[in-house]
Amino acid sequence: MKKLPPALAALGLLLSTSCQQQAAPTQATAKAETAAPVRTVTTQAARPVEPAPVLSPEMLAFLKQHDLTTLWPKVSSGSYYNPVQNGFFGADHYRIEVVFTRVVQDSVHPGILHVTGKNRFKKTITPFSGEIILDQLQDAAFENHDAENPAYSARGSFVLREDPQQKNAGVFTGKVTLDFRLYPNEEQILRLSHSMAPEGYAARGGGATFEGEWVNNASGQRKPCIWADDFFMVANTILRDFAIAERDVTINPQYVHLGWDKYWENDEWYAEAAALTAQATIDSIYDNAARKAASQVN
Repeated sequence: MKKLPPALAALGLLLSTSCQQQAAPTQATAKAETAAPVRTVTTQAARPVEPAPVLSPEMLAFLKQHDLTTLWPKVSSGSYYNPVQNGFFGADHYRIEVVFTRVVQDSVHPGILHVTGKNRFKKTITPFSGEIILDQLQDAAFENHDAENPAYSARGSFVLREDPQQKNAGVFTGKVTLDFRLYPNEEQILRLSHSMAPEGYAARGGGATFEGEWVNNASGQRKPCIWADDFFMVANTILRDFAIAERDVTINPQYVHLGWDKYWENDEWYAEAAALTAQATIDSIYDNAARKAASQVN
């Protein structure tokens, strides 16, 4: 049995389920398109003393059958997928960027996702590692209900520890909420769900929303933080008129000085130097080939 990180032992009281009746577990080998609905399972504490939350049979079977780590597609340089999650950090709501470079489901406790990643704040890039601990899973009633692609919401807690060797490193802790749909007939079976009308969405329309605080390791300084997969869906509930317009969303000029002046630039700051060099070489080869083909035509 896999030995879990000792740091998880400090996460609070052991979660207990409150359901009065438990349905028999679904078969882990059942096909995705016939997955049984998942009943709401609400626990009382956010941070367990033991690292593993107590899950209902339905939730346990669902998590064994469906890999929630695929909600974060693999990060690769030059990919069409932009993995950067944006948010506010500190009382002044300055921009912070967060990327999960690796998400792995625990082999023993499927409600625990082990993550590594990086954040960028005011040009400083800091690696981190930690856990996302899911303790609730329920059927969701999003708009445009589709029986063939059922919707779900998951809730839990997270702890992300910045590299202690970095200056001013600290620890992020708080609540995480995920809204997603099941697409059994498509390549990416699970996908985050976003909405500009967040009623009924646990993640407030942001797909994956993380909200909590950061504590400095050395000084104990605390800062509030919130970020999301689609932060535009969340930002206006915190700063009035942060995102303006409806079709082509624009950041309100009065907030641009808070680190949002380069929001539309995808510089792949999270990628390793070697990967960026390789991608630049590939881009250069394609550019040269295109120029050569164009000169031959002319």
